[in-house]
Amino acid sequence: MMNFPDRISRSERKRFKNVKKTRIALALALALSLLVVGKTYLTDIERLLSRSLARISENGEFTLLADSIIVKTSADFQLSDSLSVDSVITTIDGLSYRRFRQAWPRKIPFEFYIRRLQKFCREQGLLCDCNDSGTIANCSIRLDNRVGAELILEQSRKTRLENRQISVLVKNPGALKNTELLELIETGLPFAYIGSANTYPAGKIKKALASANITAILELPGRKSDIIEPGGKKGKSSNKSRNNLSVLATDILGRHPNTKVLYFDKSNGYDPPFVEEIIRKSVDKGIAYLYDSIEPDFIDSLAYSYGLNIISMKNIAEFNIGRSDEFRVKLTYEMTSPGFSHQRLLVADMEKIKIESLIKLKSFAHKVDINFLDYIGLADTVLSFQRID
Repeated sequence: MMNFPDRISRSERKRFKNVKKTRIALALALALSLLVVGKTYLTDIERLLSRSLARISENGEFTLLADSIIVKTSADFQLSDSLSVDSVITTIDGLSYRRFRQAWPRKIPFEFYIRRLQKFCREQGLLCDCNDSGTIANCSIRLDNRVGAELILEQSRKTRLENRQISVLVKNPGALKNTELLELIETGLPFAYIGSANTYPAGKIKKALASANITAILELPGRKSDIIEPGGKKGKSSNKSRNNLSVLATDILGRHPNTKVLYFDKSNGYDPPFVEEIIRKSVDKGIAYLYDSIEPDFIDSLAYSYGLNIISMKNIAEFNIGRSDEFRVKLTYEMTSPGFSHQRLLVADMEKIKIESLIKLKSFAHKVDINFLDYIGLADTVLSFQRID
């Protein structure tokens, strides 16, 4: 049995007695905004919060504040099950308060909720004690010996944290042995990988990638002379197809199975006819274009003018998968707790980590109710920018 005491000094408790009505009004407005913008949790709470402060007694102000703290805490977690009123408790001195009930994901410790609830109570000069038995937690919000509200947290197999989504991006997949890559594919972990035009899979690996529908993000040089053809050398042509841009573009876009996204490495400049032919062929194949420039340049604008689906990952927070289990602890905290982005691109550089870190990721995500999204599904769509000639 775990206890979460949160003691405050006598002077701090006394400070609450001098709270002005403006402070209560702010708490009232906050709770109302949560109910309007987010879920409407309870009809009776909404009626209570809409009453004028002039009609609320001293105890009413206290219970209202305690109610609003619990409502806000539950709203912040975006739970699939709503907060409900379990009962109304009347004390021996005739005062009353509400006891709330909130279902909580069985796989996630109550501590995440309890710590946030206690934080909000401290900010308002209130005391919050919680008792966690492992399957149920009981919390009370108090001022001295007066109870303003109680909360019952209970485990539920059906309750989920909503809108927790990740996409996995594998960099440098060539650092893996064929057996390791096949093992990763066989886990069923949804991932995308960055593929090179000059290094691409063949045989059993290519077939496995195609069968598992693993997304390839194709990184292309901007110049035709930087493309290596099968059996050829960089900058030299091994056959006549090199001079036929249409044939070359078709070959390049087919080197990786399930190529769904492409972008250009512009560090060595670019060859406009070559780039334009690649973009033209990409339209026919439904390949998206990854926009990663600070400002749109010629290639970005060309892709847009041809009608490619322009996507961007600039607003998606990256999370680098590390070597140890520490990254899973950190990821759990950030994906569970309010105040962090709950859509993440998990980047796995296979030159820096071991394959085991990725293999364990699928079962780990399931345990903490994190859903996998396709790379394109996680990305933002870029609606417009002007062409640059």
